[in-house]
Amino acid sequence: MKAHPQEAGVQKQACMLIRNLVSRSQAFSKPILDLGAEALISQARAAHQDCEDVAKAALRDLGCRVELRELWTGQKGDLAP
Repeated sequence: MKAHPQEAGVQKQACMLIRNLVSRSQAFSKPILDLGAEALISQARAAHQDCEDVAKAALRDLGCRVELRELWTGQKGDLAP
């Protein structure tokens, strides 16, 4: 992530890698955070709109504070006709 900050594809793949790694083993969270992952993921999220969802997922699974917005609550009508 440090080597290719302008590459949206690299940033997105790195976020997915981190998310998958820590979701399977929480023991990796602290070492990854100690390497500065939270700041790097936040930078990727700010710089690349395509990284928004995967960056939030990575931050969430790392145990970082992230604002998640509920896009649909089912309150305004039925899905079926």
